[in-house]
Amino acid sequence: MSRRTFIALIVVGLGIGAIPVVRRIRRSKYEPLIEPLIIAYILTKDEIHELGKAYINHFPEENSIDVLDTKLRTHHEANQPIQEHIAKKIAADFKSDNTIMIEGWILSITEARQCALFSKLN
Repeated sequence: MSRRTFIALIVVGLGIGAIPVVRRIRRSKYEPLIEPLIIAYILTKDEIHELGKAYINHFPEENSIDVLDTKLRTHHEANQPIQEHIAKKIAADFKSDNTIMIEGWILSITEARQCALFSKLN
């Protein structure tokens, strides 16, 4: 591989790697209850909205802001930051294989509910 090819590959790689960072910087204030952190770095708000709609189509009984909010806050301790609570729920979901495939993405149920709540509120 020539030096020119190597440098071109590095520049392209850095450019691609910067896309999630730029997307995150463009976003408004992060809201941990309704915006899945990892997904928010990768997808746009419109894409998160579409994931949420797809989840609601799979689980129409959860097509309510109150139901989704309650399910996301289950076992939340008052002194625990909500972001920490959500992160623990997501980790527990993956550990127990409590996941769902939506639009080609494998999400924890908690992440899917966050997307659904996001789509209901936006």
